[in-house]
Amino acid sequence: MPLSYWGEALTSAVYLINRVPSSTLDFQTPLQVLVEAVIAPSVPNLTPRVFGCVAYVHLHKHQRSKLAPRALRCVFLGYAAHQKGYRCYHPPSKRMFITLDVVFHEDSMYFSSESDLQGEKQKEVLTLDHDIQVHEKIELTPQEVGGSISDDNQEMGVEVPLLSDITTTSQDLQEEMEVI
Repeated sequence: MPLSYWGEALTSAVYLINRVPSSTLDFQTPLQVLVEAVIAPSVPNLTPRVFGCVAYVHLHKHQRSKLAPRALRCVFLGYAAHQKGYRCYHPPSKRMFITLDVVFHEDSMYFSSESDLQGEKQKEVLTLDHDIQVHEKIELTPQEVGGSISDDNQEMGVEVPLLSDITTTSQDLQEEMEVI
């Protein structure tokens, strides 16, 4: 199963945990205790299914053409939060279906091997061939801001002529152009 589906796996696990009786709650489900404490609408319980298994989602007549297949091979990703239905994802078309009209093949997983990852990008893990070296912390002291440009250039060993020192004539430029 690709890493991009771990969020869906966690949501599916929480859905199932909230519907399993607990001995600490006198063998009631956390959902039953919550509904007793707060008046909430009834939440439907769906049959538990194997996460990541193959699910064939039935396409109704208005969703397909006459000669198109009647079902799509999808991956089961969990349960819908705000409506009754199973969440099934079709990776080739990148569509999510929420429906009860699904046939599950829980004995076969959609992503059974690395070669079956359809459209998923594999992230490469880089390993370092050298040891990581720890260096001492270097404290920087603030420097004075200001001064002149010529002072900074002298510190770097660069000599910058001033504009008043430059007296070029067109004859000097002509001579330089001939040299080039």
